[in-house]
Amino acid sequence: MFKNLMNNLAVTVPIEASLLQSFLGPKIKELSDVTVAVTEGQLILSGTKKVGVSFFSKDVHFKLTVVPKEALGRKIVFSVVNVEPTDKEMFNAMFLNHDPYISYDARTLTLDLSTMGILQKVKVGNIKSLALEEGRIILIVGA
Repeated sequence: MFKNLMNNLAVTVPIEASLLQSFLGPKIKELSDVTVAVTEGQLILSGTKKVGVSFFSKDVHFKLTVVPKEALGRKIVFSVVNVEPTDKEMFNAMFLNHDPYISYDARTLTLDLSTMGILQKVKVGNIKSLALEEGRIILIVGA
C-alpha cells in the first residue's frame, strides 16, 4: 500500500529559461553571451564564440536547437535538430561536452539537472515527464 502511494506522488517543477540560462552559461566557457530560449517543444541555446588568432579574430554567433527525447533519472536527453553556423560533429562535441553537466554524442545532448538549485530542493525522485512551454520547462518529479 505504502509503495503504491509513493509511486503516485509527484511534484511539478517549473524551470524558467532565465534560470536554465544562469545554470548553463557559466558551464560553457567557450561561449560568451549565452542565452537560452524555450519555445513550444524546442530549447534554443545560443552564444558567441571568438574564432581566430589575436589580431585576426572575430566573433561567430552559435545557435543550437534541440527537442526533448527522454528523461533518465534527473537528466534530460535531447535530440539535436539544428546547429548554426556549421553543423559538424567535431565542433559540436568540442563546444557541448562539459561533464558532468552537459554531454554531447552522436546528435544527442544530455543535460544533468541534478545539481540545479531548484531540483536539489526536491530530495527524492526522478523526472517522470517533461514539457517545453513558451519560456519554461515543466518537469514532473516523483518517486
